[in-house]
Amino acid sequence: ARPVFFATNDSSSSVSVTAAGIFTNELPDAHVNVGDCYDGTNGQFTAKIAGTYMFTFHAQVFTDKNNRNFCQTTFYLNGTNVNRATTGRGLGYLVHQAVSHNDGEGIPVHINRALYLNVGDYVQVGIQSITDADVETGRNYTWFTGYLLS
Repeated sequence: ARPVFFATNDSSSSVSVTAAGIFTNELPDAHVNVGDCYDGTNGQFTAKIAGTYMFTFHAQVFTDKNNRNFCQTTFYLNGTNVNRATTGRGLGYLVHQAVSHNDGEGIPVHINRALYLNVGDYVQVGIQSITDADVETGRNYTWFTGYLLS
């Protein structure tokens, strides 16, 4: 079977990430896991078939009302950031100015990336940089999905 997965966090309570790093157990619930390649205990999709895969990472970023908010999301291949940008901007990049209403805002950051994987290579998602914001992973607000293209 061609590998495909969809992982999220089914928690009904707030689960927030406020520091940069690779997601390990933030998206533990695999709703689809054909080929059994996604491991929710470590947040890794591991290729059992070599080929080109398409990955999507959707993060719900919550900003505050007082600061300039920043969040950069990315993919990690075998633990290494695959952000190839030549500037400080990355695959998923959010800069949000302070807002005048009482609360901050919830803003989606959505990134896609095709990657060639050899058997045993693994992909994770995470935050390269974050300031005055947080990523909500609970309540299915954030997800990670992928599938074999060819």
